[in-house]
Amino acid sequence: MSVVATSPPGRKAAWCARETRDAASSVTAAGSLTAGVGPALRLPVFDGGRLRANLGAKGSETSAETIRRYLANQLFKDHLQTYKKRPIYWLFSSGKQGAFQALVYLHRYHEGTLARLRAEYVVPLTGKIQSRIEMLQKDAAAASSTAARNKLAKEVEKLKKKHVELLAYDEQLRHYADMRITLDLDDGVKVNYGKFGELLDSVKIVAGGKDEE
Repeated sequence: MSVVATSPPGRKAAWCARETRDAASSVTAAGSLTAGVGPALRLPVFDGGRLRANLGAKGSETSAETIRRYLANQLFKDHLQTYKKRPIYWLFSSGKQGAFQALVYLHRYHEGTLARLRAEYVVPLTGKIQSRIEMLQKDAAAASSTAARNKLAKEVEKLKKKHVELLAYDEQLRHYADMRITLDLDDGVKVNYGKFGELLDSVKIVAGGKDEE
């Protein structure tokens, strides 16, 4: 299975197959993102390894931070456009809170992929977010100023929303993992993409509407 997983905000997370921090560094150097045994994702923002367009850096962002944000928010959209809504990398996403995202290479998917995705990434991440929440709550209780407490409280609330989202996603993922879904590549991307319900990002764009296969 080929996976590129993105990490939640906060402390550096060791649970990822390839954290976006590492992915951003490799992209900066090579102009592409290689996921396991899958082919490299060529990014439209590069030309000969150099930035071809302004990615809209925010404030004091470094190049790596800007690229990291691109990988999390825009990469899959560009991939969809490049492959005309028939992606070869599929984005498993927990939802709008962005608690979890993982790109899985279509041709390396098998019936055990979802179970592995859950066991190696989603379940450990759930525990890490909960631990992070508890640590921040302790920090807030010990904070010496109201401003510091309020800042930590806001971060806790954001993480709580992510945690709730991830728990719900885990339930869906467990259900589909138990089904041990197989793909028939002869059916095309549209049909196969639609087998995973709301586990995948942009389901309506890829699997909905008039058949274009």
